[in-house]
Amino acid sequence: MAPNIFSMLMDGVSSRIARWAYGAPEREEKEERNQRYYKGYQDAQLKITKGYDDNLITNYSRLVVDRGVSMLMGHDVDFYPPDERAKEWLDLCWEANKKDICLHNMAKTGGIFGTPVVKIQPDGIEYKGDLYPRLIVQNPKYWQVFTEPEDLEHVIKYRMEFNAQENGKDVTRREDFDLEDNTWYLREYIDRGSGFEEYEKEQIIPYEFPLVLHWQNLPQFDSVYGEPDITDDILVLQDRINFMSSNISKIIRLHAHPKTFGTGIGNGKQITFGPDDMPLLPEGADIKQLAYVNDLSSAQNYLLSLRQSMFDITRTVDISSMSDKLGALTNFGLHVLYQDAMSKLATKQALYGEGLEEINRRLLTIAGFTDTDPGEVEFGDALPENTAETVNAEKAMMDMGIQSKQGASQALGIEYEETQAEIDESKANEKTFGQNLLDNFMRTGSVVNENQQPVQLRKVN
Repeated sequence: MAPNIFSMLMDGVSSRIARWAYGAPEREEKEERNQRYYKGYQDAQLKITKGYDDNLITNYSRLVVDRGVSMLMGHDVDFYPPDERAKEWLDLCWEANKKDICLHNMAKTGGIFGTPVVKIQPDGIEYKGDLYPRLIVQNPKYWQVFTEPEDLEHVIKYRMEFNAQENGKDVTRREDFDLEDNTWYLREYIDRGSGFEEYEKEQIIPYEFPLVLHWQNLPQFDSVYGEPDITDDILVLQDRINFMSSNISKIIRLHAHPKTFGTGIGNGKQITFGPDDMPLLPEGADIKQLAYVNDLSSAQNYLLSLRQSMFDITRTVDISSMSDKLGALTNFGLHVLYQDAMSKLATKQALYGEGLEEINRRLLTIAGFTDTDPGEVEFGDALPENTAETVNAEKAMMDMGIQSKQGASQALGIEYEETQAEIDESKANEKTFGQNLLDNFMRTGSVVNENQQPVQLRKVN
């Protein structure tokens, strides 16, 4: 169904109205700022005087996002559809799309912008002689999501708009995925300065879904977009941290050394000091020193307090604050320390898990599988543990008869059947070697080792 002439003429006006209705300018401004702060291009907190820039950027915003990405995607993410053939194909498809890098990029865009957006290009990548869909992680700041006014979960349009070059001239490109009469359409437009016009022929999407999807990084009940890891209040703290660290650096630069000054010398004379110099002063003159700054502990403690506040508010574990206690932490202590971070992680796993399941369902549909059940997404365990303590606890339960070797192996992350097979094989090899020694002795009256070298036997008294 092609758009009518009236809708084409009103497209520019309706676009502006929609952008304001969906809060696009404010959202885009925040997304630009978040990306800028993540990359370290943060607002200077001190004025530059006498050509010297004392501004320091201590980029905890990036650290908060990166730690969140590592906790979510840095510990093996696996997919388990019920159909074994589907699992084999999915594993190859994700392998073709460089799975780990792709997942990290999804989590990073979510942490910065709040809403991961992924575009699917059918038959977009060749891998091991076959074609697979390509997963393209998008920059969310170029995308808008339109929903039914009364239902934020019912998406009716995805729109990407970006600036480009055509024949050396600036143009604006637009790509719309529109839902009309339960059918998705792809429509592409271009604005060369006189309004948007059709750029490519309209395409009907041959699936019940568009070739783009989104989900929330952290939930927002009143918006189709998610919440990023770095919000307005976090960036206020980031600015204050930069202000304090810059001020401390400036104080040290200006006042780390004693300053010598003279009184009663007259005429503003400069007096030089050196190892072999003896300054001659007029009667009544005096030379003194300004006390240098040797105690910034209060300022440093305040800076540490700001840092800790930033990690507390973002529900991120600050490892440096407990570096002196790491060796003494028990598993119970680790669970308490990571409790808030793990709760935040569980929320992210629910949201990203749903998004990844939907990606897998669409991939299986595009591949032509009749069973498109994506199954479950399994995230690796992000919580560190005291291994020795865990081993002792499992051994104690085995001694009490309430835990099996197989159960203990699973708790310790050991593949029981493979390990048991290796142990059995090792024992069999030992038995075979001993039997060979005995057989050789009975047959020849001498003993040789596996390298056919004589073995010296000791007489036992």
